[in-house]
Amino acid sequence: MKQQETAYICDGELPGVRILNGTAYGEAGGRWWPVSGLLRTRDGDLLPVLDIPQMEEGSRREAAV
Repeated sequence: MKQQETAYICDGELPGVRILNGTAYGEAGGRWWPVSGLLRTRDGDLLPVLDIPQMEEGSRREAAV
């Protein structure tokens, strides 16, 4: 398994990612979500990994009733 590497990314280096109050955010579904990591593709590009919360168990049960 590969070890994690640390990289410093400047504002504007990743398309679709904005730095707000010192935290990176990416847009998905019309909302801004915090970036929890980056994935490097085989081409060397970086893809942001967004921290999007899952639906709560209770709300799924209510919707099914």
